[in-house]
Amino acid sequence: LEKLPADRFSTAHQFAGALLGHSTIGATAYSASQNARESRAGWKARVFEPLTLGLAAVAIALAVALGSVLMKRPSSSSKERTIRYTMAAPDSLKPLGNFPWPAAISADGGTVVYTAAALSGPMLYALRTDQLDPHPIPGTSGGSQPIFSPDGQWIAFLSSGKLRKVKLDGSQPVTITDAGADNGVDWTSRDEIILSSEGGSHGLSRISADGGALTVFSKPDTAIAETYYLWPVAMPDGKTVAFTIWTGLQASAELATVAVDGGDIVKLGVNGLRPLAVIDRTLVYLQPDGIAMALRLDRSHRHAEGKPVPVLDHVTVSSGNNGNSGIFVSSGGALVSDRGGQTSALAWIGPNGLSNSISSELKVYSFPPISPDGQRIAVTVRDNDRQGISIYDIGTKTFVPLATVSVTTAPEWSRDGKSILYIDINEKSRSVLYSHPADGGTVARKIAELRGRSRGLSLAPDGKSLVYVTYIGSQYQIYRLTLDSLGEGKPFLASSVNSTSEPQISPDGRWIVVTSNESGPREVYVRTYPDPTFRIQISSGGGGEGIWSKDGKTVFYRAGTSEIAARLATSPNLRVVSRDTVIRDMGRVASGGLFRSADLGPGGRFLGLITNRNDFQLVVAPNWRVEMEQRIAASRH
Repeated sequence: LEKLPADRFSTAHQFAGALLGHSTIGATAYSASQNARESRAGWKARVFEPLTLGLAAVAIALAVALGSVLMKRPSSSSKERTIRYTMAAPDSLKPLGNFPWPAAISADGGTVVYTAAALSGPMLYALRTDQLDPHPIPGTSGGSQPIFSPDGQWIAFLSSGKLRKVKLDGSQPVTITDAGADNGVDWTSRDEIILSSEGGSHGLSRISADGGALTVFSKPDTAIAETYYLWPVAMPDGKTVAFTIWTGLQASAELATVAVDGGDIVKLGVNGLRPLAVIDRTLVYLQPDGIAMALRLDRSHRHAEGKPVPVLDHVTVSSGNNGNSGIFVSSGGALVSDRGGQTSALAWIGPNGLSNSISSELKVYSFPPISPDGQRIAVTVRDNDRQGISIYDIGTKTFVPLATVSVTTAPEWSRDGKSILYIDINEKSRSVLYSHPADGGTVARKIAELRGRSRGLSLAPDGKSLVYVTYIGSQYQIYRLTLDSLGEGKPFLASSVNSTSEPQISPDGRWIVVTSNESGPREVYVRTYPDPTFRIQISSGGGGEGIWSKDGKTVFYRAGTSEIAARLATSPNLRVVSRDTVIRDMGRVASGGLFRSADLGPGGRFLGLITNRNDFQLVVAPNWRVEMEQRIAASRH
């Protein structure tokens, strides 16, 4: 056992002699004659000597004991622990919730790309895990659905109806193709980008990362009620993808695989809302209940082996969408997830952004329209995975719950102020338009079933028609419904442009203000109503959340952290005569995203939602793969 060969005994017999006192030195103490005699005695005599046998037995026993100890000793991998931390960023660059996942993390876990609010509006930022400060990614204003290239040097993202890529060295983005559905994307090891349900296609498409034409390689089978193929995740070789077969319900979504070069669909036999990553031969996916599972694949990456194993506890799942959730897992096993959220209070907003709270109750509010008489506010209130509508009486300072459903958005007052219109997305994933008495009495009355997954309402002044936002054909579109008919409505804008949203019909019923990215960045437009043949652009340099003044002569809209008033002239044609900043600092006023989050009250007072607490955080686990493998190993025992 000595480190130096010269200090070791060359045989067990020499060692035994030393133990018996026949020698006081090591192997070199034996004479050449002794070695010669041992050699002439032959190997048989030495093997069967009692002392040799005894020492051999001791050696074997020691080896067995040592082996037992080594087997019981934890391996280095079992000692390793997953590192988790909340991502730190300056207050001015704190993460914002984004969709369909909150952020992206590189395969090696070294870089996180997330959304933060800049002066010009939300844009993508990159933060290396070995650095303290994030840096902006040029040209990514309004970017969503970021994904890393396999080498981690590029980011692909959606913005203004385009799929773009940008290198993380400060270069300007390069446009790849038209896209904007936010239904999942992945960048394969063959330098192709896989998209789902874009434009008129409800299936899976591929395109070179250098650009070109989208090639559809797999389509839903409508004969068996398949409607969309969503959330593609590429296998390590880039030849196969896992994806979600969507039939309209989160509970019935199932996972499958298909070759990128085309071929048969192979169903994996599990219900899954969204594939997250394929790590070697392990598919990580999200269930509708928010539990992340791991499923072993065979060597072809086409079929399942064994049973799914839970590897991550509850993840936030958006109940009103087809797979939007608060998690992202890289192909290397790094993970980023979100937690927390934003509470707010109803308040009147002054010119300098100063607020005067209307109610002291802090909740997760959205969509606060004021009643025609200016005395009540209808507001959506979210509580965990359910949303309800409450009526706040400004005079008595009290909330009265009106309706509680699974998913409801954007309540709208009737013109006489006696009822509230709202949309509920029920368990069958159907969007249903209801009317409920504003005093809380009786039950809601069903008016019509609407197309797609609908939200966002605006009622015409005569009460005979309305418009709503719906998700159809992988895009948000505006539909018009005539209330004296029981149909689903018809497209108001015959456009293939995504993100046409936030509609509000003017007080005289002749115009409608919308937000659209039809010319590139999101801008505010006014069109004629009910025939949208004429159009003018209201905002300049980006904007959203258009609101009509009570006299219909001004459109207010949000641009970055400011509120702008665009004053209009109607003769001889509708045009913008001036744009003035009316509120300079809207930093604490919540933004509505696809839908308005503010309104105008009596005397032109501006009603908004003042953010009281925003504890939204990104949780980063750069080596989450360790935990995943440990949980998989534990499931085998």
